[in-house]
Amino acid sequence: RHEEVVAVARDALAAVISQSKLQKELLQSSLRPILLNLADYRKLSVPLLQGLSRLLSLLSNFFNLTLGEKLLEHLRRWTDPEALAKAKTFRPGDD
Repeated sequence: RHEEVVAVARDALAAVISQSKLQKELLQSSLRPILLNLADYRKLSVPLLQGLSRLLSLLSNFFNLTLGEKLLEHLRRWTDPEALAKAKTFRPGDD
């Protein structure tokens, strides 16, 4: 069921993008909560990254290269065992 909702929402957004020009200010204000979670790699989660992936596949023209660079930097930190241990994001054994 969740996958159906995601697919319908993606198709609807794709239709809106193809039929009209999105206002940059509206897009930025709508995405601000998601992008704020990217400010700190410790806030990353698999669902957040999956949603971001779907958004970027549709809206890649609206994002600058800095976002991609920052995301790669965060993913490197997020997957670094030493950084995770220092951040104490997960308890030992929660892998």
